[in-house]
Amino acid sequence: TRSLCDWSSDVCSSDLSIPLVASLDIAVSGYRVGQVSLTLPYTQANMGTGGVLAHPVLFAVGELAAVTVLGSHPALARLQRLQKGSHIEYLSAATREVTAHAAIAVDQVQAVLDAVARKGRARLEVAVQLLDSSGRDVAEVVSVFTLLA
Repeated sequence: TRSLCDWSSDVCSSDLSIPLVASLDIAVSGYRVGQVSLTLPYTQANMGTGGVLAHPVLFAVGELAAVTVLGSHPALARLQRLQKGSHIEYLSAATREVTAHAAIAVDQVQAVLDAVARKGRARLEVAVQLLDSSGRDVAEVVSVFTLLA
């Protein structure tokens, strides 16, 4: 695993994000252009009641994965990114380590670039799948961004 700051300077440029990453002990478990996986350990600090990972912690790692995959994509790096909203659908209790998997497909990138060229702005939804260490679906986060020229 690598530090989150090794992959996305956007995440580490905010004074508020570094303590969040450090306090939750989030690590990059996979990265390539257009894809990122962030792992949230199953620790006492990340738990809510009943021995499950707390919902706000799951939401945080999901949003962070969306921001990271977008902010680290070289084709989109020159664009201003405004996060417009996020939502989460909880699917099952997380009683193990969880990994958030975010991806931006090549056709999504091209659609954004085309829209920005035509209108100066584009809307992008980034879906993030959260799986526990046994591969079970825990939640899905969808973050909506507006990208500007």
